[in-house]
Amino acid sequence: MFHKRLRLPKVLVDAVPGRREVAERRGRDLDFTHEDASPFLEPSFYNLHPLFGIFGTGRSGTTWLGSIVDSHPEVAYRFEPFHRLRKPLQGIRRDFDQGAGSRTTLDQLYRVLLAADPRVLRAPFYPKDNCPSLGRETTWAMARSWSGLRFLHRRLYTPRFGAPLVFKDVTLESLMVRMVSDGGLRTVYLIRHPCGVVSSLLKGQARGLMPSGRRQYLHVRLREDAPELWERVAHRVGDLSPAEQEALLWRLDVQPALELAITDPRVTLVVYEDLCRRPKEIASEVFEHFDLSLTEQSERAIEQMTSGDEEQRADKWSDRYFTVFRDPAAASSRWRTELAAEDQRAVISLVEDMPAFRHARELGHWE
Repeated sequence: MFHKRLRLPKVLVDAVPGRREVAERRGRDLDFTHEDASPFLEPSFYNLHPLFGIFGTGRSGTTWLGSIVDSHPEVAYRFEPFHRLRKPLQGIRRDFDQGAGSRTTLDQLYRVLLAADPRVLRAPFYPKDNCPSLGRETTWAMARSWSGLRFLHRRLYTPRFGAPLVFKDVTLESLMVRMVSDGGLRTVYLIRHPCGVVSSLLKGQARGLMPSGRRQYLHVRLREDAPELWERVAHRVGDLSPAEQEALLWRLDVQPALELAITDPRVTLVVYEDLCRRPKEIASEVFEHFDLSLTEQSERAIEQMTSGDEEQRADKWSDRYFTVFRDPAAASSRWRTELAAEDQRAVISLVEDMPAFRHARELGHWE
């Protein structure tokens, strides 16, 4: 196993326009700490393209955490690109799905995502060191509605090559595992109490804001991915409540990601309830994982998101269901009053044997 830290050679820094000052300012090193890490430099990716990911299931807090990361003045943030840019990214995703992904594939992903496509940007916007702020919100709103303005938007707001780029996506755990294992992507995985996830999903589905179509394939996923669990519920799979179905989907989604997070230091595990209790401290840990630091601008953004009356912090660009402005204490415990007690017991009975669930309980995150 390699434990050697290699500094990026000056000749490689100089070879990429705009990277000398970035590399010098941030002091980037190469860290080979894994068995699969190559002892040879790959200048097309390592530290020339600082690409990072945030993953989690839907309704686990990834949008909120992503907005916190976006508040950093150096970060170029991209919102759910694998859902919103399916055609441009289909080749990259196919490579990882088929086991052919690599650091070079992440190089390609960085180049695609660097362009400021309005479809993968999300309000609120924060002042950036790497692109102008003037008129950004208005231009973005217009470019979202009129595709003819996308080119102008990209020309105005695409950051300089080499900017730290963070993307977040949901319900793509198998892709995350491949990107970390095969490409070396450094990621954060966010996990929330399953009752909180289920409660929020059911509320969104009732309002037509969240899809429910995955449930019809639950039996297929159980047979293929969790045969022992399938044997346990097969006799009543047709009678499972919506809450139980969503709980099983949550379990199938998070299991591979949690197994990786426990063993691979390239993945930092964040518990949503802990983020709600200590947003600045957890944000600082996330930034450190991404080779960044918590700035005053991000501290102010967190304060604005989490303080004051919810009505005063309304997000004019999204439904309140999706807003990043919240009362953390209320958000983390709302499921206790909104999800029926019977559904709470049913959900917990389906996941309580998971090591991750027991561990979170022992830490006091999930009481």
